[in-house]
Amino acid sequence: MSIRSLLVELAAIRRKLNEFGIRDEAGYAELLVAEALGGQRNGSSVVRGWDVEAPGYGRVEVRSRTLPFDGRQETRLHLPASKRGHFDWFAGVIFNQDLTVREAFLLPHDAAWECARLNRRSDVTLKSARARPEYRPLPKLDDLQAGFDA
Repeated sequence: MSIRSLLVELAAIRRKLNEFGIRDEAGYAELLVAEALGGQRNGSSVVRGWDVEAPGYGRVEVRSRTLPFDGRQETRLHLPASKRGHFDWFAGVIFNQDLTVREAFLLPHDAAWECARLNRRSDVTLKSARARPEYRPLPKLDDLQAGFDA
């Protein structure tokens, strides 16, 4: 298959995913987190700083990363300084290369910032998140993914 024909297929897939409000992997992560928490995605391009609003959690900032094909275990999730104070909970979603969920978790705002502060790039790493007593896994995402197969 040529590069051009692959790009044509990619454009068709993006168009189809857009019908579900998914632009990229990040949008898919937002959809999964919203479903898992019983919340709604932030559909506004004006209101920035959070992606999902959910009962019991308030405003949730969702960050995701897809593991690279070369086998590296890149689990850093960037948390820009501009997000500080704009969300209540941080949701991290790590995807395998095939976009199945490797691990997903929640941290309260302050715990997420403490993790980011420990990393010179302002990243929340999976290791630093797991080390926090406030760490909450989101195991329901695997079940949700299976539901999207229908």
